[in-house]
Amino acid sequence: MSAQESEKEKAKAQGQIRSGQDGLRSVLPFSSNDAKFMPFSANPALAAIMQASRPEEAEGMRRWLLRVEAAIHEWIVRRCFLDCSEEEAIARCAAYRSLGRGWFIVQLLPQKKFKFWWEEIAQIEGKRAAEIDELRERMDLGDIRHFTRGFVCHNELVFYIRGISHPTNPSARAPSIRIMKWDPTFRRTDLWTGGSEWLQSG
Repeated sequence: MSAQESEKEKAKAQGQIRSGQDGLRSVLPFSSNDAKFMPFSANPALAAIMQASRPEEAEGMRRWLLRVEAAIHEWIVRRCFLDCSEEEAIARCAAYRSLGRGWFIVQLLPQKKFKFWWEEIAQIEGKRAAEIDELRERMDLGDIRHFTRGFVCHNELVFYIRGISHPTNPSARAPSIRIMKWDPTFRRTDLWTGGSEWLQSG
Protein backbone atom coordinates (compact mmCIF):
# COMPACT_ATOMS: atom_id res chain seq x y z
CA MET A 1 0.00 0.00 0.00
CA SER A 2 1.35 3.41 -0.98
CA ALA A 3 1.63 6.31 1.46
CA GLN A 4 -1.27 8.04 -0.31
CA GLU A 5 -3.45 4.95 -0.05
CA SER A 6 -2.49 4.57 3.59
CA GLU A 7 -3.57 8.15 4.32
CA LYS A 8 -6.88 7.54 2.54
CA GLU A 9 -7.51 4.44 4.62
CA LYS A 10 -6.64 6.36 7.79
CA ALA A 11 -9.00 9.18 6.84
CA LYS A 12 -11.74 6.67 6.07
CA ALA A 13 -11.27 5.00 9.47
CA GLN A 14 -11.35 8.36 11.24
CA GLY A 15 -14.53 9.23 9.39
CA GLN A 16 -16.10 5.94 10.49
CA ILE A 17 -15.15 6.67 14.08
CA ARG A 18 -16.66 10.16 13.97
CA SER A 19 -19.86 8.97 12.28
CA GLY A 20 -20.20 6.06 14.67
CA GLN A 21 -19.67 7.95 17.90
CA ASP A 22 -23.16 9.45 18.07
CA GLY A 23 -24.80 6.14 17.25
CA LEU A 24 -22.70 4.27 19.78
CA ARG A 25 -23.25 6.83 22.53
CA SER A 26 -27.00 6.64 21.95
CA VAL A 27 -26.98 2.99 23.10
CA LEU A 28 -23.83 2.68 25.23
CA PRO A 29 -23.65 4.78 28.43
CA PHE A 30 -20.18 5.67 29.67
CA SER A 31 -20.94 5.90 33.39
CA SER A 32 -23.24 4.39 35.97
CA ASN A 33 -24.99 7.72 36.39
CA ASP A 34 -25.77 7.93 32.67
CA ALA A 35 -27.04 4.35 32.50
CA LYS A 36 -30.78 3.86 32.95
CA PHE A 37 -32.36 0.85 34.58
CA MET A 38 -34.48 -1.32 32.29
CA PRO A 39 -36.90 -4.12 33.20
CA PHE A 40 -35.81 -7.69 32.52
CA SER A 41 -38.53 -7.75 29.85
CA ALA A 42 -36.30 -5.49 27.70
CA ASN A 43 -34.12 -8.59 27.32
CA PRO A 44 -36.62 -11.39 26.54
CA ALA A 45 -34.03 -14.16 26.83
CA LEU A 46 -32.97 -12.94 30.27
CA ALA A 47 -36.60 -12.54 31.40
CA ALA A 48 -37.42 -16.11 30.31
CA ILE A 49 -34.43 -17.55 32.20
CA MET A 50 -35.26 -15.61 35.34
CA GLN A 51 -38.90 -16.72 35.25
CA ALA A 52 -38.10 -20.39 34.68
CA SER A 53 -37.67 -22.87 37.53
CA ARG A 54 -34.17 -22.69 38.95
CA PRO A 55 -32.10 -25.75 39.86
CA GLU A 56 -30.68 -26.12 43.34
CA GLU A 57 -27.94 -28.68 42.71
CA ALA A 58 -24.44 -27.35 42.04
CA GLU A 59 -24.13 -28.38 38.37
CA GLY A 60 -27.61 -27.18 37.51
CA MET A 61 -26.86 -23.91 39.23
CA ARG A 62 -23.64 -23.50 37.24
CA ARG A 63 -25.48 -24.04 33.95
CA TRP A 64 -28.23 -21.63 35.00
CA LEU A 65 -25.68 -18.91 35.76
CA LEU A 66 -24.00 -19.44 32.39
CA ARG A 67 -27.36 -19.02 30.66
CA VAL A 68 -27.97 -15.76 32.53
CA GLU A 69 -24.52 -14.48 31.56
CA ALA A 70 -24.96 -15.48 27.91
CA ALA A 71 -28.34 -13.75 27.68
CA ILE A 72 -26.78 -10.54 29.00
CA HIS A 73 -23.62 -10.71 26.87
CA GLU A 74 -25.50 -11.31 23.62
CA TRP A 75 -28.20 -8.72 24.27
CA ILE A 76 -25.63 -5.99 24.94
CA VAL A 77 -23.61 -6.76 21.81
CA ARG A 78 -26.73 -6.86 19.64
CA ARG A 79 -27.98 -3.59 21.10
CA CYS A 80 -24.67 -1.79 20.67
CA PHE A 81 -23.36 -3.18 17.39
CA LEU A 82 -25.83 -5.28 15.43
CA ASP A 83 -29.39 -3.92 15.70
CA CYS A 84 -28.72 -1.28 13.07
CA SER A 85 -27.84 -1.00 9.40
CA GLU A 86 -24.61 -2.50 8.07
CA GLU A 87 -23.14 0.95 7.52
CA GLU A 88 -24.01 2.08 11.04
CA ALA A 89 -22.67 -1.19 12.50
CA ILE A 90 -19.32 -0.63 10.80
CA ALA A 91 -19.18 2.93 12.12
CA ARG A 92 -20.10 1.89 15.67
CA CYS A 93 -17.50 -0.87 15.73
CA ALA A 94 -14.82 1.52 14.50
CA ALA A 95 -15.84 4.01 17.18
CA TYR A 96 -15.76 1.33 19.85
CA ARG A 97 -12.29 0.11 18.87
CA SER A 98 -11.02 3.68 19.10
CA LEU A 99 -11.97 3.71 22.80
CA GLY A 100 -9.22 1.25 23.70
CA ARG A 101 -9.43 -1.11 26.64
CA GLY A 102 -12.46 -1.15 28.90
CA TRP A 103 -15.19 -3.24 30.50
CA PHE A 104 -18.91 -3.58 30.03
CA ILE A 105 -20.31 -3.37 33.56
CA VAL A 106 -23.78 -4.75 34.27
CA GLN A 107 -25.82 -4.19 37.44
CA LEU A 108 -28.77 -6.47 38.18
CA LEU A 109 -31.29 -5.67 40.91
CA PRO A 110 -33.79 -8.04 42.62
CA GLN A 111 -36.59 -5.72 41.48
CA LYS A 112 -36.23 -7.41 38.08
CA LYS A 113 -34.33 -4.63 36.39
CA PHE A 114 -30.82 -4.08 35.11
CA LYS A 115 -28.55 -1.49 33.54
CA PHE A 116 -25.20 -1.53 31.81
CA TRP A 117 -22.44 0.89 30.90
CA TRP A 118 -18.82 0.94 29.68
CA GLU A 119 -15.76 2.11 31.64
CA GLU A 120 -12.22 2.50 30.39
CA ILE A 121 -9.46 0.54 32.11
CA ALA A 122 -7.92 3.65 33.71
CA GLN A 123 -11.20 4.23 35.58
CA ILE A 124 -11.45 0.60 36.62
CA GLU A 125 -7.88 0.46 37.88
CA GLY A 126 -8.39 3.78 39.68
CA LYS A 127 -11.74 4.28 41.31
CA ARG A 128 -12.60 0.56 41.33
CA ALA A 129 -9.25 -0.67 42.66
CA ALA A 130 -10.62 -1.86 46.02
CA GLU A 131 -13.65 -3.47 44.37
CA ILE A 132 -11.46 -5.30 41.87
CA ASP A 133 -9.10 -6.54 44.61
CA GLU A 134 -12.09 -7.96 46.47
CA LEU A 135 -13.38 -9.52 43.25
CA ARG A 136 -10.00 -11.12 42.53
CA GLU A 137 -9.82 -12.70 45.98
CA ARG A 138 -13.46 -13.75 46.06
CA MET A 139 -13.36 -15.41 42.65
CA ASP A 140 -9.74 -16.60 42.78
CA LEU A 141 -9.00 -14.85 39.49
CA GLY A 142 -5.24 -14.89 39.84
CA ASP A 143 -3.47 -12.08 38.01
CA ILE A 144 -6.16 -9.47 37.42
CA ARG A 145 -4.05 -7.97 34.62
CA HIS A 146 -5.42 -10.77 32.43
CA PHE A 147 -8.73 -8.87 32.53
CA THR A 148 -7.31 -5.35 32.38
CA ARG A 149 -4.24 -5.45 30.15
CA GLY A 150 -4.10 -9.01 28.85
CA PHE A 151 -7.12 -9.21 26.55
CA VAL A 152 -7.13 -8.31 22.86
CA CYS A 153 -9.38 -5.26 22.79
CA HIS A 154 -9.91 -5.42 19.02
CA ASN A 155 -11.79 -8.72 19.12
CA GLU A 156 -12.42 -9.52 22.79
CA LEU A 157 -14.96 -7.97 25.16
CA VAL A 158 -14.83 -8.02 28.95
CA PHE A 159 -18.12 -8.25 30.86
CA TYR A 160 -18.33 -7.63 34.61
CA ILE A 161 -21.79 -8.55 35.94
CA ARG A 162 -22.84 -7.61 39.46
CA GLY A 163 -25.92 -8.75 41.34
CA ILE A 164 -26.82 -12.18 39.89
CA SER A 165 -28.92 -13.64 42.70
CA HIS A 166 -28.39 -17.21 43.86
CA PRO A 167 -31.70 -19.07 43.23
CA THR A 168 -31.89 -20.51 46.75
CA ASN A 169 -30.55 -17.42 48.51
CA PRO A 170 -31.64 -14.14 46.88
CA SER A 171 -29.59 -12.09 49.34
CA ALA A 172 -26.37 -13.71 48.07
CA ARG A 173 -25.18 -11.98 44.91
CA ALA A 174 -22.43 -13.55 42.86
CA PRO A 175 -20.28 -11.36 40.60
CA SER A 176 -19.19 -12.61 37.21
CA ILE A 177 -16.31 -11.50 35.02
CA ARG A 178 -15.56 -13.02 31.63
CA ILE A 179 -13.60 -12.30 28.49
CA MET A 180 -15.72 -13.06 25.45
CA LYS A 181 -14.22 -13.50 22.00
CA TRP A 182 -16.00 -12.54 18.79
CA ASP A 183 -16.73 -15.92 17.21
CA PRO A 184 -14.77 -16.20 13.91
CA THR A 185 -17.67 -18.15 12.35
CA PHE A 186 -20.18 -15.34 12.95
CA ARG A 187 -21.45 -13.68 9.79
CA ARG A 188 -20.38 -10.14 10.73
CA THR A 189 -16.86 -10.71 11.99
CA ASP A 190 -15.74 -8.43 9.19
CA LEU A 191 -16.86 -5.55 11.39
CA TRP A 192 -13.94 -6.31 13.71
CA THR A 193 -10.24 -6.45 13.04
CA GLY A 194 -8.81 -9.95 12.89
CA GLY A 195 -11.03 -11.18 11.19
CA SER A 196 -26.65 -18.62 16.80
CA GLU A 197 -23.57 -18.45 19.53
CA TRP A 198 -21.43 -15.69 18.24
CA LEU A 199 -19.72 -14.85 21.50
CA GLN A 200 -17.34 -17.40 22.96
CA SER A 201 -15.85 -17.55 26.41
CA GLY A 202 -12.20 -16.53 26.32
